[in-house]
Amino acid sequence: MTDRPRLIVHIGAGKTGSSSIQLTLSNNAAALAAQGVKYLGLMLEHAVTQTGRDWQRTPGSPAFFAGAEPPANHAQDLERILSDELAAASDAGLHTLIWSNEWMYSRHDRVLEALLRLRAAGHPVQVICYLRRHDKWVQSAYTQWGLKNKTYPGPIRPYGAWKQGRSFAQMPAVQPWIDAFGLDCLLFNFDAVGDVVTHFNARLGLTGLVPENDNISPDAAELAAWSVYNNRFDEVIAAGRFPQLLQPTLAQDALKARLPPLDALMPTPEDLARVVEENAADIAALNAAFAARGEAALRFDSPARQSQHPAPWEMDQFMLKMIFALQEQIMGLRARLARAEAALAQEGKTPLPPKATPPKG
Repeated sequence: MTDRPRLIVHIGAGKTGSSSIQLTLSNNAAALAAQGVKYLGLMLEHAVTQTGRDWQRTPGSPAFFAGAEPPANHAQDLERILSDELAAASDAGLHTLIWSNEWMYSRHDRVLEALLRLRAAGHPVQVICYLRRHDKWVQSAYTQWGLKNKTYPGPIRPYGAWKQGRSFAQMPAVQPWIDAFGLDCLLFNFDAVGDVVTHFNARLGLTGLVPENDNISPDAAELAAWSVYNNRFDEVIAAGRFPQLLQPTLAQDALKARLPPLDALMPTPEDLARVVEENAADIAALNAAFAARGEAALRFDSPARQSQHPAPWEMDQFMLKMIFALQEQIMGLRARLARAEAALAQEGKTPLPPKATPPKG
């Protein structure tokens, strides 16, 4: 194989399907290898050269990109890891290496020096970046980092407060990559490409991969509950904490089907009128039987009572009664547990394990 392997650097941006691309690549290692491709992971955790640095692991992005260590300190490690990987890829007959991490998008100073050295040494390097329209990006970003992942102390901040001090311009992050790689910095309109995983695979000539969909947007009800949950805590709350609490509930929802309101489920006035019309002969026969026995005939001069979806206040009262009943049960169980613990203590027996606490973010 005479051509040098190419290095594909996927930099995001965030909220453009990066997690789905990464999960697809991670879960299809064998299919990639069969096509001469290797995914290096988020932080080069799959590279042949392991430095032992705390950032060279899947959750190492904050330490590398937001840590106190100067960017120059990482350049030598990065260049060595990637140079070794490119050499190993050449020996193994691989033609493409992929590094994907959306932290790189706005933190070019942490990686550009090493990437440019590799390019100067003759290694083909291409950058891939997806960008989306600003208004939709802001909606997704606020949902992620303002509501689901409460990245600030105190109660949930409305968008107007959350946006303070933030810039939503994209060119300041993209321009250094364009300046460094020119047309080898491939920019794609996220809103125009369709499914981003399919598009990414097609651009790289990848086939036969089982696509994954990660970080799926919650529906309105789940997001509202998520926000209320996070609003209970003063500290920063990681996005994974509420799903841990919700998982037992979701596990019982096998169908995961959305139920329409009751008034949309029940027969309409037109449906009921059609039933009467279609059964006119039957109604006449029944009325004849009733008349022979001195009974009142079936009458259809007033419409059947329409089923209605409960008003919010009716539903609120119903749910509050359930919550109160559950709370009373919990209080009763706590009282029983306290009595049992006291009895064990009097007998000198081993106390029960400490009470469970909510998972930390």
